Amino acid sequence: AMLLPVQLLWVNLVTDGLPGVALSFNPTDPRAMQRRPRARSEGLVSGWLVARFCLVGACIGASTLGAVLWWYCVHDGGPRVSLWQLTHWAACHGAHARFQGVDCAVFDNPRPRAVAMTALVVGEMLNAFN
Repeated sequence: AMLLPVQLLWVNLVTDGLPGVALSFNPTDPRAMQRRPRARSEGLVSGWLVARFCLVGACIGASTLGAVLWWYCVHDGGPRVSLWQLTHWAACHGAHARFQGVDCAVFDNPRPRAVAMTALVVGEMLNAFN
């Protein structure tokens, strides 16, 4: 259940475009041009900023995957498959004993894609207002 390219473009538009427009209306710093430029030896991105990006990315990624896992394994409206069945979904179309009683069409269902996109957008919006 991968996200479609148009869904990724929508995520990008919603999570970057709208907060960017909101930030453009913030008042400017009147002393911005009076500050000295950064030193040449100083990097554009600090170690703390890289660590923060990695942490935020890991949290948003984990919440997105967690939402999909929730739909497949726990949600009453989902198929309630086991984690093993979910991670070995390609073996479903064979005569594997662990997939008895599982409709293999459930792995082509678009609902987990919508759940993943919702979790991704919510995570990105929470990060935008962080």
